[in-house]
Amino acid sequence: MKKLGLVGALLVAAPAAAAGITITKSAAPVSDGYSTLGPKALPGATIEYTLVATNPVGNLSTITAVGVCDVLPAQVTLLTADLTTNGGPVAFSQGLTGSGLSYSYVSLASAADGLTFFDSTGAAIATPTAGSDARVRKICVALTGTQMIVAGSFRLRYRGVVR
Repeated sequence: MKKLGLVGALLVAAPAAAAGITITKSAAPVSDGYSTLGPKALPGATIEYTLVATNPVGNLSTITAVGVCDVLPAQVTLLTADLTTNGGPVAFSQGLTGSGLSYSYVSLASAADGLTFFDSTGAAIATPTAGSDARVRKICVALTGTQMIVAGSFRLRYRGVVR
């Protein structure tokens, strides 16, 4: 096994022969308080970040111990409110071909779920402030399951507010 390493925004442990997982990150304003048809990234606007991770078809190896860490832009405050009903601030969904992985969320204060928050120094934040927390500079999502299947993919979404 290789050591854990950063591949884009994706942190993985993979068999030595495995190709890297591909990851794409996008950001889009969902509201800005002014325009409902074309929101802009103005101060106070809500931005939705989407990370899509795929184990490429050409990769003949399954990948184990998948986790995603993403650093928030300096001008963004993480929204810690539930993005989906009781789902926490990060939403997980399978791609067209499922990944074989899953994500669990208990609460902002839980150390038993798959979500961890970090401040600008890299120190873990035990319990982020409910609603939003400007101290959070990085989020990490640990996925469960024995492997990420070949050609499988998943999506993570979270939101922040422009300062």
